[in-house]
Amino acid sequence: TGLFAGVSKGAFEVRKFLDKTRVNRVILLSDGQSNAGPSSPAELGQLGNMLAREGISVSTIGLGTGYNEDLMTQLATYSDGNHFFVANSRDLAQVFQKEFGDVGAVVAQDVELSVRLKRGVKPLRVLGREGEITNGVVHLRMNQLSSQQEKYALLEVEVPPGKAGENVDIATVEVAYLNMQSKNKDKLTRSVALGFADSPELVAKSVDKKVMVSAVQQIANENSKQALQLRDQGKVTEAKKLMEMNAAYLSSNARSLGSDDAP
Repeated sequence: TGLFAGVSKGAFEVRKFLDKTRVNRVILLSDGQSNAGPSSPAELGQLGNMLAREGISVSTIGLGTGYNEDLMTQLATYSDGNHFFVANSRDLAQVFQKEFGDVGAVVAQDVELSVRLKRGVKPLRVLGREGEITNGVVHLRMNQLSSQQEKYALLEVEVPPGKAGENVDIATVEVAYLNMQSKNKDKLTRSVALGFADSPELVAKSVDKKVMVSAVQQIANENSKQALQLRDQGKVTEAKKLMEMNAAYLSSNARSLGSDDAP
């Protein structure tokens, strides 16, 4: 199964009709492993990111239990497509109905985010997406958004210490996107504020659990990538130790956040 080559060929066909004011999407259906050509999750993720920059998204459908979930999830995630698992081919009709319903509900494309951090706030890393950090400004992009859909751009920052009860602005976020209804480029701007507290109970009460579940998943994904790199370098003991720490991290956060999505 040459997933990389197959998706590349599909993208080649889409490019013949590429139109930024329309939804340009490849749908990949596979029941197996990628065993021909570039076949690592990182390589498929890079392909997804490259296609997203062109305005092409890839939705992936894994059929049966034998497919490589990491590969197809990376490909869908980095291109802002959808990922589905189908245990039985009889369920395919329902999945395609969801997918085509999503295509018809796209309300924004070519989404660009700029996060301008206030003085003293240090950006550390972008989680789960490609991003550029330049002079305290973080640039990210999303290929598209559908109606009622939520997507997160997760940025880890280091904030100077503050006093309990103090509220400070830490960033200004600007979002520019192609409005699929008006076909115009629209823009939104919001400020991000941070509150300081000396009460662990108040801090725990203020946690946005939905966002934190996504953050935990992305941090765990980064840990898994590091573990795979260690394994490929022959450092099996270090890789095993990191995976065990990652499992404990996921388990601890699943309990504290009360989520089955971070097991």
